[in-house]
Amino acid sequence: MRYASISAATEALRQIANHEADHVMVMRDNRPAAVMLSVEHYRALAQLRELMRDPGGLAEMLQVHREAMQGSAEGPSLEEYAAQRAERHDPVGHQG
Repeated sequence: MRYASISAATEALRQIANHEADHVMVMRDNRPAAVMLSVEHYRALAQLRELMRDPGGLAEMLQVHREAMQGSAEGPSLEEYAAQRAERHDPVGHQG
């Protein structure tokens, strides 16, 4: 995790926008005040939050993971499952 003062937050934001950093903790008076995230990092956290709210979805993801680890040819790969789930539950309204 990178840390930046509020006065240095503009440079940190540029680094995030240019994919030079995934996230930055913004400090005020030597205490955490905010976190800036890349869109990709935010989406991953939002998808994790959605999975945690949906026990059935979490169980489904774990089953796909187990099958992928066992080399099962049935069902989607973990990457395909994640993409399908993201299409169904895009928490930030990504338009691709």
